[in-house]
Amino acid sequence: MPALTDSFSPSQFSPSQLPPAPDALRQRPLIADLLALSGFRTLMAREGTPVNIARMMFDRPYAYERIAVAHGSADAALQRAALQLFGLYLASDPDIH
Repeated sequence: MPALTDSFSPSQFSPSQLPPAPDALRQRPLIADLLALSGFRTLMAREGTPVNIARMMFDRPYAYERIAVAHGSADAALQRAALQLFGLYLASDPDIH
């Protein structure tokens, strides 16, 4: 097997031309309170309405739609949970601040 003749040379690209680090590509969750989300899902399940926690964490329109359904419920605990989650989503909305 022949010996390698190429020596290591530094990159010709500036840091701004390099692809972003893997962490920079990850979408941050809108809210990360899994306890609140799982409680909300449980209350919604009692009403017969499914809730996808992953979508609640990353899809604001889906989350707002589920919250609206919950707020229209006759269950006071579900209405309170909906208001609590709505507050968390509002706090995470950069367009409001």
